[in-house]
Amino acid sequence: MAYFLQLELDSSTNPFQVDVEGVVPFNSEVENSGSDMFSWTQDGEINILKKGTYFVNWFVAQQTGLALDGGNFALQIVGDTNILHSTGSAHLKIISVSGFAIVDVGANPMMIQLINVSEYPATLSEDTKIKAGIAIFGIDELQGEKGEDGLTPQIGENGNWWIGDQDTGMPAKGVDGQDGADGQDGADGQDGAPGVQGLPGADGQDGTPGIQGPSGADGQDGAPGLQGPPGADGQDGAPGLQGPPGVDGQDGTPGPPGPAGADGQDGTPGIQGPPGADGQDGAPGIQGPPGADGQDGAPGLQGPPGVDGQDGAPGLQGPPGVDGTPGPPGADGIDGQDGAPGLQGPPGIDGQDGAPGLQGPPGVDGQDGAPGLQGPPGVDGQDGAPGADGQDGTPGPPGPAGADGQDGVAGPPGPTGPTGGLEEIPSLQAIIAWEDGPTTIIQNDLIPFDTTLLDTTDKISLNNGEIIVQQAGFYTLHWEIPIDANDNSIDATTILALVVDGIIVRKCFSPLPTGVVSGSALIELDGIGSGLGNEIYLMNITPGIGETLGTIRIPMGANITIRQYTA
Repeated sequence: MAYFLQLELDSSTNPFQVDVEGVVPFNSEVENSGSDMFSWTQDGEINILKKGTYFVNWFVAQQTGLALDGGNFALQIVGDTNILHSTGSAHLKIISVSGFAIVDVGANPMMIQLINVSEYPATLSEDTKIKAGIAIFGIDELQGEKGEDGLTPQIGENGNWWIGDQDTGMPAKGVDGQDGADGQDGADGQDGAPGVQGLPGADGQDGTPGIQGPSGADGQDGAPGLQGPPGADGQDGAPGLQGPPGVDGQDGTPGPPGPAGADGQDGTPGIQGPPGADGQDGAPGIQGPPGADGQDGAPGLQGPPGVDGQDGAPGLQGPPGVDGTPGPPGADGIDGQDGAPGLQGPPGIDGQDGAPGLQGPPGVDGQDGAPGLQGPPGVDGQDGAPGADGQDGTPGPPGPAGADGQDGVAGPPGPTGPTGGLEEIPSLQAIIAWEDGPTTIIQNDLIPFDTTLLDTTDKISLNNGEIIVQQAGFYTLHWEIPIDANDNSIDATTILALVVDGIIVRKCFSPLPTGVVSGSALIELDGIGSGLGNEIYLMNITPGIGETLGTIRIPMGANITIRQYTA
């Protein structure tokens, strides 16, 4: 029998705040397999009354909080130590916080509750209809079956103890000794040491049954069953939102200066500046030595012949004229070669990790494992007795093929081969193919899953976005849908619905226009539905503004998983 409980915190209280170490007070029961297995209160206390192993999954839609560490909720096992069994965390304050845990319940009932373990109180979403949810179900079908009772010893006709049809050779009753001769009465001696315990006598007839006593304590758990095969890896979740940039690491200590580079080549000389103005003639200086002859200038035009004047006395040599204005600087010369690098400085402090990149496409399937060892061949049948050889005749033309002869006597069967592995649990996992790119879905359209990643049974199949189930039983579903745009909705809230045979059985919400909308459900199916099996699909029911339909856009990474819980 399946053991399960599903609770929700609906919008009857709005807004709602959970204090530090405060309990999430679930106030609505969705499913409960029996009050003898689970009980709960609206103070958030959940009691698991039956011994076993249980899987717990929860979510909380948080709107805001003062904590610097995002949103943090934990499953607390209430008792002497109030153990925090598992914590679900989110980097952002406005996001759905989810988590899961596996707990073992012994002979005594266990109380659990979901609490806020952030540094400050958390305010839950005012826009979502369901603020929090929790689902619990037993997974004891993995435990091995109880072994058969052992045989009870009995007394056989020969007076010995028998176990089943085996004679133990041990008498159930000791042999009587011979009577001794009567002796004279002596003085009373001291009590002798107690004799050796005789063998137990034969069982007497059963007495009238007594009044039923109180139930004894549960026996110790049996040895765990064999480990089931590992489940297929789930797809990676959609990338989280971009975290803040990490702090820059400190600069390393500068290395010693490298050797000086070689001098660059001289730049091109600048343009000659204009000649400076002539300075005033200075007083004649002392006659210097004659200068070197300058180059002859270009001959000027022939002037008219002047009248020859009388030669004057030569004057003293004047001082040199003022230097002209320097011309503009020439172009930069070619850079010299770089010097040798300095010594390596100490490494800087690592910055915080950046947000993970988008999920890459699924990897190529691994190669098939090597085939198992060949079983030993069966024993060959006996050969028939050979007939006498006839004389060879002249070979004629080949005749038509004869009919197949009767099979010979079959040999004895070969030894039994090794037992095969455990039967896989009926499951299916589907996604929207990566090559499809972003997908836009309007209000009341289904999420178009189109690619099957895992399918272990022909009783569960994918058909145009719908999952068809043709076998009755309980099933668990889990889905994660990334949203990167939400258009025309009333309050930027994204709402998805799980639909079974045309009826909405579960809704999931996100108070943000972008992020990941996820959910889980435990449902019971009859395997018939409308005739071809139960039809299951996810649908966009995000409300629009006025007559405009609400529209969402899915980038990549949408996936859904269904798994049979019990047949």
